[in-house]
Amino acid sequence: MAIIPRIPRMPSLPSMPQIPTGSPIFSVKMKGNEKFDGAIKNLVKRGSNTGRIMRLISIRMKSFQRDHFDKEEDSLGNKWEPLSGNTIASRKGAKQGQRQRAHNILRDTAIMFNSITNVSDLHSALVGTNIEYAATHQYGDPDRNIPQREFLYLNLKETQVLLRMLKDDLILRALGAQY
Repeated sequence: MAIIPRIPRMPSLPSMPQIPTGSPIFSVKMKGNEKFDGAIKNLVKRGSNTGRIMRLISIRMKSFQRDHFDKEEDSLGNKWEPLSGNTIASRKGAKQGQRQRAHNILRDTAIMFNSITNVSDLHSALVGTNIEYAATHQYGDPDRNIPQREFLYLNLKETQVLLRMLKDDLILRALGAQY
């Protein structure tokens, strides 16, 4: 499974956080998971309303992305590179005596963490952020001495959870469940 970066135009959905039309969103798209894609296409082809399960999947994906900030690790389980001494000293929390907050990687102001949003439609579930500097942290910037700290991803365990959600929904529909 590969994760491909893209900047899509996000749809506006009534029950989702509203993102201004045309706003750039940094998101990831899974490629190489034909089972998952095929199952969704099959549901849509049969005329099933996949909106509910796509919305639930997008909510779960958002939860996973927020967990990545807490775990401070990449998609392979490697811990993010620690903050430099200069970064820690410059943090607002360090100046106010809140040393613990000063050491949280990518969480100084929580702007990027709080910007993670989810949207879905009948065919897809997306999670992303519209914060311009998110890509710098996702991929790193060697020219500015900023290490890669990947936070937008789905690891194997998370993908299995999402597939299980989809499978359970398919079974319920096969048994005639109505939503």
